[in-house]
Amino acid sequence: MGRACHAIEINLAYVDVAVKRWEAFTGGAATLEGDGRRFGEIAEQREKGDGVRGPKPTPTHLKLVTGNPGKRRLNEAEPKPEALIPDPPPELSADAREEWEKISPRLLAAGVLTAIDRAALAAYCQAYGRWVQAERALAEMAKRDLITAGLLIKTTNGNAIQNPLVGTANKAMSDMVRYATEFGMTPSARSRVRANFDEKKDPADRFFDS
Repeated sequence: MGRACHAIEINLAYVDVAVKRWEAFTGGAATLEGDGRRFGEIAEQREKGDGVRGPKPTPTHLKLVTGNPGKRRLNEAEPKPEALIPDPPPELSADAREEWEKISPRLLAAGVLTAIDRAALAAYCQAYGRWVQAERALAEMAKRDLITAGLLIKTTNGNAIQNPLVGTANKAMSDMVRYATEFGMTPSARSRVRANFDEKKDPADRFFDS
């Protein structure tokens, strides 16, 4: 028909209906402009149950160092801030600061740390520090509690309940792993990284020190 339509819809359910009708009428495949994913792929992801509107996009630098296994279109317009180690916030605990000093040079060498990643790295390090502090406190309590190793405590009524430090440690550990994924520091992320590149000129080269 030679016509172009630009439409806006607030309700996500109606957006899905419109996209499905367009695909059925034209025989085409709708794609997400941001990363090139097909509508059918996103719908399938939603049907798996978490209610999220598709998986969170993977940063371009992580796609490159993992060889872009999904073969999706890369976002060439993604901001590329300066690669450097930012100054650590003074609010970091001693344990968090120690982790910052240890991990930041490695992240920089891997090409995943830039000038604007200060808050994200601080969140990871602080979560790590809080986990260490909680585990250290539990270890001290375990020395005095040979039965439950400090995992349980008694209330004023004499009832045994989980030590709140266990919850603190678990929450900090969960946060730590969640923030670690932002920098590709999980085992699954490492398993996808290619140590060597066959091509003489690889688009990932700009993320690594020469």
